[in-house]
Amino acid sequence: MTRNGLGLLLVSTVWLSGACNVVVQFESPDGGGSTPCAPGSTCTTPPGGNPDPGNPNGGMPGTGSDGGGTQDPNMPTGGSDGSMLPTNPPPTMPTAARGATLPYYEYEAESATTTGTVIGPSETFGDPAAEASGRRAVKLAAAGQNVEFKLDHAANTIVVRYSIPDMQRGGQTDPAPASPTTTLGVYVNGVRKTSLTMTSRYMYVYGDADAQGQGAKNPGATPHHVYDEAHTAPGELGELPAGATVRLQKDAMDGADFYIVDLVDFEQIGPPLTQPAGSLSITDFGATANDASDDGPAIQKAIDAARTQAKVLWIPAGRFEVRFDAVSDPKKKNLQVANVALQGAGMWYSTLHGFGAQFKLSDGNASEAFADFAIFGDVTYRDDNGGYAGFDGPFGKNSKITNLWIEHENVGMWIGHGPILPPINTSLTQGLMIHGVRVRDTYADGINLANATSNSIVEQSHFRNNGDDALVTWSYAGDGQLPCKNNTLRFNTVQTVWRANCFALYGGQDNKLEDNMCADTSNYSGILVSTGFTAIPFSGTTSVQRNTLTRAGGPHYGQEMGALRFFADQAAITGILVKDLVIDSSMYSSLHFGGSNQMTNITIDGVQVKDYGTVGIWVASEAHGSASLSNVALTSTRNLGLKNDTTAFTLQRGAGNVGW
Repeated sequence: MTRNGLGLLLVSTVWLSGACNVVVQFESPDGGGSTPCAPGSTCTTPPGGNPDPGNPNGGMPGTGSDGGGTQDPNMPTGGSDGSMLPTNPPPTMPTAARGATLPYYEYEAESATTTGTVIGPSETFGDPAAEASGRRAVKLAAAGQNVEFKLDHAANTIVVRYSIPDMQRGGQTDPAPASPTTTLGVYVNGVRKTSLTMTSRYMYVYGDADAQGQGAKNPGATPHHVYDEAHTAPGELGELPAGATVRLQKDAMDGADFYIVDLVDFEQIGPPLTQPAGSLSITDFGATANDASDDGPAIQKAIDAARTQAKVLWIPAGRFEVRFDAVSDPKKKNLQVANVALQGAGMWYSTLHGFGAQFKLSDGNASEAFADFAIFGDVTYRDDNGGYAGFDGPFGKNSKITNLWIEHENVGMWIGHGPILPPINTSLTQGLMIHGVRVRDTYADGINLANATSNSIVEQSHFRNNGDDALVTWSYAGDGQLPCKNNTLRFNTVQTVWRANCFALYGGQDNKLEDNMCADTSNYSGILVSTGFTAIPFSGTTSVQRNTLTRAGGPHYGQEMGALRFFADQAAITGILVKDLVIDSSMYSSLHFGGSNQMTNITIDGVQVKDYGTVGIWVASEAHGSASLSNVALTSTRNLGLKNDTTAFTLQRGAGNVGW
């Protein structure tokens, strides 16, 4: 369903090319938070991944001067103007047919009223418009320039995706010293209500699409990864009714040379949760909210006590700095967890912030539960040797992750072997449920299910501005011969991946990628099915059904990557079922077959392709094998339907094909 004017667009359809203004999603109906399952207990989720009425969502607080928001540390229970925290639950939102159902309305800046300059559309690597949602954004470069949104629905918080010039000017060894900040005015109904604090600390990489590491932070060729996000604190804006106007404006007091506004999420959050009866609190062990003290050691003591006493550990409302100042090795600046349950007051209220805001898991037989808080890391460049993930290691059996917000880490969640040395001869993560998380602004993957993860689900989650595959299963043969097996990635939404794919399946057995949405990759595919990276070959049936890819694909490794790419790189690909796929406005081809190994038993049935960039279906010259295609309909008035560069690959045509 679409609307003119502000252009409301329900995610149950697709992102139209450059025309989306508001994305309506939903996480949970009553907005307060959720009660975690204690370790070893069973939590249920309705079939199909739809929200559980018993699991309301929470929220995340502002992150102060490092670029997240403007929470006043002297006013932990209200906004900077003295307004009170929300007291009413947010409204129930319509359920999306595909993609995550999230509790906010997303407005595209280029479709709002502006006195600035609309940039884009662009597909050029390094162009800020090419990394923007819809490939367009608004640039504010002079005092008084603004972009203004008129709300169709009530809200009380905002998240702004933005870019500013690089104020960091060179890489620092993590954890890095403090970075410069600037502000941008937030006006409500014509009056400057507050200021968003912004920083370039977590943006800017220089070089080609594979540039990474500390050196890639030094200004040089082709700046990219140019966006980050900032948000207001609970209570800071007060209650904004439908019809209110919210303006982002560069005033003389706002010091950046320019501001690029990509989009704004308007969300109406509910009140904070209260501490569960019988639980421990991190404040019982010396953690103090909303100050500069290092709470890492106190929180570790609290985790250890909660595990020993088999009690839930409470993270109250507030921002807790987790740095581990006394630890010299950056790889050891983290929280060690095993067999614990952590509960926050809501992802808009309880925040663990700092370089040490990383959870290291170590027990493949444990059971964990994490719910309703935010993890805002302080990682400023990609370092795969360091790890530096929001969660890293095995989750054992039947663990639950519910309503978390993760930003500014190398990886959001790496579900791997942790300290357990390969070869891995048993599944270290079984039955993991990840529901309602937000993973944004990472230097590498969003969530990676690796090392024989099995029977696990990622659902109703949102990914944005990830620097590698946003959501992926990787069956890595180098750590053992057990594949990732029978995992389900369903009802998730991925936006603006600045490097790599929205979704990737590297080998594995009987995994499912279903009912998801992807929009705006910068240089790779929307979905990659591959045997690269030393993957254990595919077995059983891999199901890729009811997914939507919009403006996907891009240039990488000297190739023009298609929106859906099959890449039989280091082993054969077999047993892939693709059904009910929508591909809109792919940068290059829509269906792409490549790699030098055999592809067999690939069935593609029911694909709608609109406005592809170069060719509808491309079979690269190195491809071998065959695929069966039925009901594949290509619609384009400007480009070739089929380009087959080899006689070694056969497209077996079934009924209902159109346009090729």
